[in-house]
Amino acid sequence: KTFGKEALSAALGGLKISARQVSDIVEKASGHHYQLACGMTFEAVHGAAIESGVQHPNQYFTESRKALGFGSGGDGSGSGAPG
Repeated sequence: KTFGKEALSAALGGLKISARQVSDIVEKASGHHYQLACGMTFEAVHGAAIESGVQHPNQYFTESRKALGFGSGGDGSGSGAPG
């Protein structure tokens, strides 16, 4: 919400996703479709979508950790250490 087009493009570029994906995400965000843009970013970074869509930044964080193999509480045991 707070990034301009150029700043958002630069930040997304740092995630090593394709220029086409960056363009599509920036277009959604520019149209005030922030949840869709976040979902598209998640899918571009992790290669999988969040089925329920992104409803909150904490949900993005939790789902991202799961996608990276950390589980919901770190390694699944709540320790926060990678599994």
